[in-house]
Amino acid sequence: MTAIGAQCYKCRKNTAQQTAICSRCRSAYQLCNICGGVSWEQSSCPGCKSSSPNWTWAGKGRPGIDEGISYRESWKNRTEERSKQRENEGPGKHHGIEVDENEVKFLRELEDTICMGVFSKSQAQTGPIFEAENGHVTALRLEKVDINEIPASIGGLKHLKSFYYSKGMGIELTKMPESIGECEKLESLALVNASLSELPQSISKLKNIRKLSVSGSLKNTSMINLIFGLETLEELNLECSFTQKYTATNW
Repeated sequence: MTAIGAQCYKCRKNTAQQTAICSRCRSAYQLCNICGGVSWEQSSCPGCKSSSPNWTWAGKGRPGIDEGISYRESWKNRTEERSKQRENEGPGKHHGIEVDENEVKFLRELEDTICMGVFSKSQAQTGPIFEAENGHVTALRLEKVDINEIPASIGGLKHLKSFYYSKGMGIELTKMPESIGECEKLESLALVNASLSELPQSISKLKNIRKLSVSGSLKNTSMINLIFGLETLEELNLECSFTQKYTATNW
């Protein structure tokens, strides 16, 4: 998809361009402010490859064409379409990727919580991404995602090895469920710019955790003793409200 600079591929005019967001993966791109044409040679989203990405316009939308709506409104407006897609796929597939039924349940619940698609690494380069091996989710990356609480069904990801979260533009993560302790194969947990009052006590059950990184507003200092009880931990990075900065490696 070759960009044509400021010239619109559709109307060929050197018009000012406006930011648009793909409602499936929330990738942001520049589209023509006059006719709505894209500034690359295909209308599909470069992020999730959707041929009909249902663009959500930042700001006031395209003058004289339509008004912008939030990606959350767009997601809710397509509930029936999404239900049919999930029914056709069945309980053992997520966007065409074969995944354990319990893990599909979590991925779908997560999508409905954040109001955007969660695609595999092979399907998307941006937005919420998961990796799967042999039918099981092994990694989950929620980069710049608006979410208040991770669904408790994350405990069903028995093969999850890596979890990464970073704050989006609006809603902040304020709670991690106790069920995270059921992800017994988890090796790396990163919570960037979160607003947690405390970490779940169940992380003491993570017998394979090797890397823990937490930044943001973590106010309960009692979690320090909990962290030091993790015998397999090799790397710790803390930068929270109760401490300037704390880093430890291989103690």
